[in-house]
Amino acid sequence: MPGTFPHRSLFTLLAASLVGLAGGLRAQSAPPEARESEVARKRAAFEATVSAILEPLNRKYAAALRRKEKELAIAKDYEAAIAMRDERLAVEALLSKTAGGTVASATTDPDSGGPAAGISTAGSTETRWAAADAAVLNGAEKLGNAVRLSASGQAMEWKAANLPAGGYEVVVAYSCAEASTFQVKEHFFRLSCEAPPSGAADAVKTETFGTLKVTSRAGAIVLTADSVAPDAPLLIHELKLVSNRG
Repeated sequence: MPGTFPHRSLFTLLAASLVGLAGGLRAQSAPPEARESEVARKRAAFEATVSAILEPLNRKYAAALRRKEKELAIAKDYEAAIAMRDERLAVEALLSKTAGGTVASATTDPDSGGPAAGISTAGSTETRWAAADAAVLNGAEKLGNAVRLSASGQAMEWKAANLPAGGYEVVVAYSCAEASTFQVKEHFFRLSCEAPPSGAADAVKTETFGTLKVTSRAGAIVLTADSVAPDAPLLIHELKLVSNRG
């Protein structure tokens, strides 16, 4: 967590890397092109060393943020939970850029009863299902049982007049060949989501994106595309809201 650096050996390793980089910069005998190449090589090696050191720490930090986010949501401190969520997403975005990095929030969510038309309890008072083909569309288009979002601003909406107020984990089943961003919102609060590629264009990935506070005046839940690659549309198969009360 912030303010607690792990081990003194970390400082030693970083210092050694810096000394090595500085030594390369002091080389005078090589021609300019060779010196630039050497500097670039040493910088790349230094950045790889730092990344390897920080990656496990960042993973632990993201996991701790996720636990705290849920604790705060259960305690109904939604503003603090949302702040934790934003910090977690920033750390996960950094992890996703590292070689072989996988976002800690990615989950495979088992089907516990299947989707129902509209936002429904589907046999559980803690889980609300929202089938994609039950949404009202704005600019988007249906594609089988999914909805295709191919441009910023396209949206899908579910009525939520009877949705109890509280904190909900937002779980979305989607497909996209390239990374996309979208937001899920109610009357007042919104959750910004970054969807990593699902693999093949038709591969379905289920991911938990964080906590959305729902007010008593929600009225509707709206999913809106923010950034979608022109040749790699975002397909939404299902949205699920899981109560944080338990």
